[in-house]
Amino acid sequence: MDGKKKRNITLGFAIAVAVLALGITIADEIVRSVVFAGKYPYIIITLGLGAIERFLLSIVAILLIIALGYKRVLKVGIKGGILVCLGGMAVALANFPFASFAEGSIVVEAGNAEWVVYIAYCIAVGLFEETAFRGLVFPLVLEKTQDKRHGPALAVILSSSIFALVHLLNLLQGAGVSATVMQIGYTFLVGAMCNVIFIATKSLALPVFVHAVFDVGGLLVGSGMAEGAQWNAVSIPIMAVVSVLVGAYMIFWFFRHETEALKIVKPQDN
Repeated sequence: MDGKKKRNITLGFAIAVAVLALGITIADEIVRSVVFAGKYPYIIITLGLGAIERFLLSIVAILLIIALGYKRVLKVGIKGGILVCLGGMAVALANFPFASFAEGSIVVEAGNAEWVVYIAYCIAVGLFEETAFRGLVFPLVLEKTQDKRHGPALAVILSSSIFALVHLLNLLQGAGVSATVMQIGYTFLVGAMCNVIFIATKSLALPVFVHAVFDVGGLLVGSGMAEGAQWNAVSIPIMAVVSVLVGAYMIFWFFRHETEALKIVKPQDN
């Protein structure tokens, strides 16, 4: 079987899985609005369907990565970048509402089943967003910027900006404007951080893991798993300090190893 035929078959599978994911999303919205008047009575249904949708979209992203010749980015082996990854984990852990738990301003009432589905949901979100934006969008942008001065840095900025701006879609789901603008800001930073981890470790596995851990801590209230205040006067400055220190180190590391990006996501990889 020639390369063109393999590529067409892979793209066909990607389209089929994407249609399936779209069907689940549409069915989800219809059942939610018609049967349950806008909100499911059980968190487990909402998170479970969300996890299924994103796992399917992850498959679509992986198939597109293969079809477009970037399968090198799917290698699991980790080659270096441990300090960069530890920095990312520090930011992810700082996103947990430990201080709010300590003062009793946040309460989790979810049972074991909800926790299992919630963690699966966070893993699915991390898997989809990292394969789509770090594994696919980043090399596509890098293909256009690699010959420019600081091309990899420009690719990180542009792909992270696309990742952030996609969250404007949350406005269609009823999210507030100010909350969405704030989300765009921090998702840009998270996207850039995960990009640097990807370049440093030469693997999507660790960006997926860090992203999932970040979401486990950050989506507790928004998902309905917990009630109360996610942030307080203690956790906000802790996150600020950790983010500044880790961000400074990652910027320093990146500009010393910028060309590493060209080695692991060459657009000519087939």
